[in-house]
Amino acid sequence: MRLTVPEIDCNDGFTVENDIFKRKSLSNQIENIISNCDDESLVIALNDKWGNGKTTFLKMWEAQINNDDKFKVVYFDAFKNDFQNDPFIAVASHIYSLIEDSASKKNYLNATKKVASVLLKTSLKVGVNALTLGMVKDSAIEDFSTDISTAINDPLEKWIEEKVTQLDEENKTIEHFRTTLSEIAGDKKLIFIIDELDRARPNYSLELLEKIKHVFSTKNIFFVLSIDKEQFTNIIQKTYGNIDADVYLNKFIHLWFSLPNEISEEGNSKSLYQYMKYINKKILDRDLIMNTSIEILTYLLHENNLSLRDVERCYSLLLICNSSAQTGYDNFLQTGIAITCFLKLRNEKILGQILNKTITKEKLLEELNIKLTSDNDYEIYNMIIKAINTEYMTYQEYNKAIRENDANIFKGLFSQPKTISFAIGLLNNVEM
Repeated sequence: MRLTVPEIDCNDGFTVENDIFKRKSLSNQIENIISNCDDESLVIALNDKWGNGKTTFLKMWEAQINNDDKFKVVYFDAFKNDFQNDPFIAVASHIYSLIEDSASKKNYLNATKKVASVLLKTSLKVGVNALTLGMVKDSAIEDFSTDISTAINDPLEKWIEEKVTQLDEENKTIEHFRTTLSEIAGDKKLIFIIDELDRARPNYSLELLEKIKHVFSTKNIFFVLSIDKEQFTNIIQKTYGNIDADVYLNKFIHLWFSLPNEISEEGNSKSLYQYMKYINKKILDRDLIMNTSIEILTYLLHENNLSLRDVERCYSLLLICNSSAQTGYDNFLQTGIAITCFLKLRNEKILGQILNKTITKEKLLEELNIKLTSDNDYEIYNMIIKAINTEYMTYQEYNKAIRENDANIFKGLFSQPKTISFAIGLLNNVEM
């Protein structure tokens, strides 16, 4: 039995089988905007939290663009490329690999080298270090002590003179590079996808934004950035201090989108349930009855606004619990297993508190963050309440509840079904 979730095959683009979240509509919307856009430049951001499927969507879209052949497309993983010092070279090299014509390759390479030379000299520290062959340290440059000023006086003055006199030429170099870029795109507009921007090194990702705006911004090239806006604003504020990060980001980004999340008539996330069922179909190689635990887990994940990545991890825990069952467990045990898998992911220490009864029922319900929002949730909500009530009763309290025909407990055939304790035992040696 497989315990890890296989990656969705993105090579065929959006298909009925793999577009389980119905996100092709978003790619169509962005493509229509790009097709009809006459702006000199346009940067689009796809904002969603980590683990919600941004990368899968972008890779599927990349394949779809290649299949449809309406645009040129480049996919760039900022996180995987942040080992490189200069994001300009990294982005430029990805565009270079797209060019087929040898003459265009040569023109682009020449333009790239000239711009790289200009950018190399934009930093005073870089300029001084280069002119002194690295003999002057950055910290010493910042101090600008008399001795250092004397040591680098001539080369520094020469560097400043070059910057002043060659500014117009440098601007022309960058403009020529932009023109070359625009010509490469030609009749087919180029969509440059930058993924994992918020996971890259902070200085790398911020410099990449600057380069997009000041160097790569040109007609026929459109950047689509994958970003967790909340995380990225934290990066900006840690780097630049207490500035308005939203205002800063909007200097670079023109349009914001988020991933579609289908909502049912009852207000629940269809995406979470669809993904759980998709995983179930892809992984399960034998007949296990897990419908109840899947529905309860989906409910808990939705109520707590957890990600699709969390769905995968919870499902793996679910399979571990069921690994010794021939056909699966009854609904009582499935309920306890679902609660336990969720807490194992969300806040593992609570499981020990349940066993020791150092957390109250009320506090446990608070941690689960469940509420009755619709009639359709009633059965799931009620199963969770029954599991917790049964778990917390003493032997005497449980027998009394059985005699009084209490509807808010699980009624075991022979014993008190403490299903949460049972499930905790199944996951006792599993670490998250």
